[in-house]
Amino acid sequence: QNEVKKIIDHIHFVGTFTVEFFIDTHNHLYVNEIAPRPHNSGHYSIEACDYSQFDTHILAITGQKLPQSIELLKPAVMMNLLGRDLDLLEDQFADHPDWHVHIYDKNTRKSDRKMGHLTVLTDDVTRSEEILLNRFEGRYN
Repeated sequence: QNEVKKIIDHIHFVGTFTVEFFIDTHNHLYVNEIAPRPHNSGHYSIEACDYSQFDTHILAITGQKLPQSIELLKPAVMMNLLGRDLDLLEDQFADHPDWHVHIYDKNTRKSDRKMGHLTVLTDDVTRSEEILLNRFEGRYN
């Protein structure tokens, strides 16, 4: 966290600044991506938090007061939707009112291209992840 603060202070950055980390099986931490903008890894905040990353970004860049803290209202599972996921399940989204589905306005659908995301608010993250993985198993074939 201190390294990220050094970066944003050095470039005088205002707004949402995302650093996406991965942890490997040996517990080594790696920076995967740096994004000076709202990032898909935080899209769950739209439904799960009292302020989304988009809300706070707009507040920051327009010089408005930021919230003292941001509250996770309910645990969530978020899954990116690829073109092949839409091919598999697009006609079933309406059957799952617990899925908050966001389809991005992209003109061309490609099998491996990120086309949207879905968020599920849940009290059992592990079980919800299992359900989604089973539902989207065609993605991995």
